[in-house]
Amino acid sequence: MKRQIAEFELSDGTTHEVRLLLADKIRAERTRKARNWGENDMAMTTLMVWSAASRAGYYQGTFDEFQGTPEEPGDCVDLFVDQRERDEDDPTQPTTQNP
Repeated sequence: MKRQIAEFELSDGTTHEVRLLLADKIRAERTRKARNWGENDMAMTTLMVWSAASRAGYYQGTFDEFQGTPEEPGDCVDLFVDQRERDEDDPTQPTTQNP
């Protein structure tokens, strides 16, 4: 199984990695329907990343503050979502060291 890992940069210069969980995807889908977005992939991706960042404690603001508008950029400067194989590094899981 591949895991979706988001990397994002905030306007304060910090960067973070967080795993997107099913809960983040469901939250995004419910919001898409409530806001009548249609099939807006970038908005859905941004919402999933915001949800994961909020859940992980990397971001405390609202989604609208995170994404901003074309006229007033938000707190998220850029983001990227990657799929990794299960045995690759997962920033949400502790690493184990073999003696």
